[in-house]
Amino acid sequence: MKYLFGYSYIELLISVSILAIIGVMVTPYMSSFISGNQLRLTEDAFSSMVKKSQSYAIANKNNAVWGVCLHGSDIRVYSGSCNAPVIKDDYVIPQSITVSGLSDFQFSKGRGELSSSEQIIMSSSLDSVTIDISPLGAIVLN
Repeated sequence: MKYLFGYSYIELLISVSILAIIGVMVTPYMSSFISGNQLRLTEDAFSSMVKKSQSYAIANKNNAVWGVCLHGSDIRVYSGSCNAPVIKDDYVIPQSITVSGLSDFQFSKGRGELSSSEQIIMSSSLDSVTIDISPLGAIVLN
């Protein structure tokens, strides 16, 4: 019987087989963990971008209108307009996340208010979250 550093080839083969079986069993749990994590990261990024845009509007930064919109596969904070921004900050939405209900909304200068409430739904293959934004800019996660 051949030995490799004190272990036989059969022992090595059994060890590798056990590790492969464990890896196959863990894969579904890891993919659901990653999907859920991407949803939470996107939710957090969106909330931060809304707060950033609102604070810029309240501060009247660059004497511009500040808003948030969906631009392609990005969530965008912008000054000016969504399609032709003077200043922009984009967050790339992961491919496994779907965002619906996000229109182009802008905060009023100096007050940081919206003209109406907004409701955005973010979903992955396993979970979804609803984000409500009040006219005063309060964010409620459901």
